[in-house]
Amino acid sequence: MSIKYYDIVPKNEGTAGADDFRRALIKAGFEPADKAGFRWRSSSSDGNLDVYLMAFREPCLFFSNTRTLKVACPFCRTPISLADWHRAVSDWRAGGGAFTTPCCGKKAGVRQLIYDPPVYFARTALSVCTRGDSGPPSGLLARISRAVGRPLGFVERLC
Repeated sequence: MSIKYYDIVPKNEGTAGADDFRRALIKAGFEPADKAGFRWRSSSSDGNLDVYLMAFREPCLFFSNTRTLKVACPFCRTPISLADWHRAVSDWRAGGGAFTTPCCGKKAGVRQLIYDPPVYFARTALSVCTRGDSGPPSGLLARISRAVGRPLGFVERLC
């Protein structure tokens, strides 16, 4: 049986903070496993999950590192090389704004690009450890999304 990690993140940056996630976890049947409220446990049908709340000062990128990331221009849909994307992300992290797309020469920010699989930008996320070959436990994403009151997505990652 394999262990997989998933990050559950708001689909729209800035729409759910750490306190929103804490309230949502309680509504969804989780209990704090530490005094700070960053580690949570569920003994329900989820199978004794460990869920970790991550909170950052600045937005972080959340994307699957188990699948090949494809990035495209939002204007002409031409693929953008990962090398160009890495440069754009480095500039973004350093506080830079838009970069010039190599295909059509238009300005675009890293959030505007087209991603497959999805990339999320967030200051808060939940990290979930699962056992088995499927995605996050059935219903977990929907249950937490309902409890937080905002659309959430998830990405698989290797640790």
